[in-house]
Amino acid sequence: MVKLRTSSLKIGRVVNQILSNILPTYPIIAEKGTQYPFAVYRRTGLQTANTKDIYNTVEYATVEIIVAATTYNESLKYAQDVKVHLENQRGFSESAKEEDIKITDVFLTSASEDFVNDAYIQYMTFVIHIEGEHGYR
Repeated sequence: MVKLRTSSLKIGRVVNQILSNILPTYPIIAEKGTQYPFAVYRRTGLQTANTKDIYNTVEYATVEIIVAATTYNESLKYAQDVKVHLENQRGFSESAKEEDIKITDVFLTSASEDFVNDAYIQYMTFVIHIEGEHGYR
């Protein structure tokens, strides 16, 4: 089977694979009526580094992750789990239908917290370094 070409725009696929092993995870917004705890993620930026020949060598995806829980300690526990699992992610994220996405590094760049709608919220922003789509323009 020939795999479809993938894109770093689909970095959410990787984030979802990692986070769904920790707690229920949703792209952009949780489904109505979702029970705590859960996580929501969204890509907020994508920057490329090209060579003089316009080959994409590395991309930097910025991803926001929100953890919502019923207690403060629970929100911190899940936020720490998310942080550890993402920061230790390296190598290929495989998909049966699409080409792999190769992650070379992950950094937590900011974190804050809040209390919203009877939930303790942990906001985290990560920058994910992705090996570029060599040869594609």
